[in-house]
Amino acid sequence: MSRQVYRVRGGCVLCVTCKTVCPVGAVTIDGDGAHIDPAVCTGCGQCAANCPAEAIEAVPHDAHPEATKGTEND
Repeated sequence: MSRQVYRVRGGCVLCVTCKTVCPVGAVTIDGDGAHIDPAVCTGCGQCAANCPAEAIEAVPHDAHPEATKGTEND
């Protein structure tokens, strides 16, 4: 069974709340919005619970789009 992590699905309004409430520093913010590092995320859900735009969802770690970044075989 895969562990649960969180990802920004879209609709980020750049409020920075998720970054502020994340206890492990898994969230970064850039011009495209918030990004959650699945390698750092512990699945606590504070980001999703506090997101005013409801832009964050829980996903299995292995389904997170950044979980496999850099591991593709060319």
